[in-house]
Amino acid sequence: MFTSIKNKLKKKPDDEENVLSSTHTKESDSPTSSIQYPTNKKPLKFYQGGVREKYRPVVKWIGRLGFTAKAVVYGCIGVLTLTNLSGAYTPNGSEGNESPQGAFLLLGGIPEVGRSILIVMAVGLCIMWEAITGQGSDASFSKKKNFFRYRLSPFVSGVVYTAYAYYIIQMLFQTEEEQQFAASSQEFPASWTKTKLGSAGVGIMGIAFLIAFFTQIINAISGNFIRDLKTSEPDARKWEAFIVHTLGRIGFGGRAALFGTMSGFFWDSLASRNESGDKNMVAAAVAKLSTSGGGRFFMGLLGVTLVIYAVFALLNVYYKYFPTPPPSRVSAFNGEKVKPDGTEIV
Repeated sequence: MFTSIKNKLKKKPDDEENVLSSTHTKESDSPTSSIQYPTNKKPLKFYQGGVREKYRPVVKWIGRLGFTAKAVVYGCIGVLTLTNLSGAYTPNGSEGNESPQGAFLLLGGIPEVGRSILIVMAVGLCIMWEAITGQGSDASFSKKKNFFRYRLSPFVSGVVYTAYAYYIIQMLFQTEEEQQFAASSQEFPASWTKTKLGSAGVGIMGIAFLIAFFTQIINAISGNFIRDLKTSEPDARKWEAFIVHTLGRIGFGGRAALFGTMSGFFWDSLASRNESGDKNMVAAAVAKLSTSGGGRFFMGLLGVTLVIYAVFALLNVYYKYFPTPPPSRVSAFNGEKVKPDGTEIV
């Protein structure tokens, strides 16, 4: 009996090596991160898994065109804001109309090439594909966060930009007088506050722009947009990354200021009668800043920061990854690690 106990307790050198080898293998196979990403090898549907490989070249150029159009729009709004302060003249009724519609009036008023520019802008502003594919969905994010960031937010932006594209298409068949009339919001939002339902709608718009303000200010402070850029890579030049990231933070701060101004305008409209007149509601909101010295200073700052955002958006044409990769570089759809350009690491 004692002999059998000894045999059980005794370890042969070969057995010990096998045990150590097995333990080492298990440790090496375990993930280095504490987060476990379950893999899913089932075929993904068209609205899952981001952009398919064969469509990536097309998406890249659509994305670049979209950011170019965005840069032009915000650049024009910034310039119109500054010219409103200085009193400089701008063509086609765009003077004092610092809004997307004012930007389109300005572009359309350029002699000879105005309508051609508007056609390119209409194509570039149709970018709803980002919400459809869910590109960028991250395995380290919750389902709610992925939905808000990579489905809902791009969808809302896509609807807005598609509406702008529709507005531009209408402009192509209108005279200058008709264009200027279509760009005005007239009695809005005062016309809505005459009824309880209309007042509720104005309040909802105030909340929507307040949410937009917070999302932009979070981008400015946290810099969570950086992971979408080539300058986020370890081998990127530090001075180059510093310039691009700083422009991005300032630019997102400018967008936050614009959306905050819009939110304040709608909340104020519930207490007093605010009409847009012959300008767009965005221009009407910005124009209220010009009634005081502090407001005029803020208005100038707003114009400068929007121009900076336009520069940043234009830099995205070169520096941004298309399609948008997951920040952790792990897809939420199948748990696979992906390269920044969206391809799986094999």
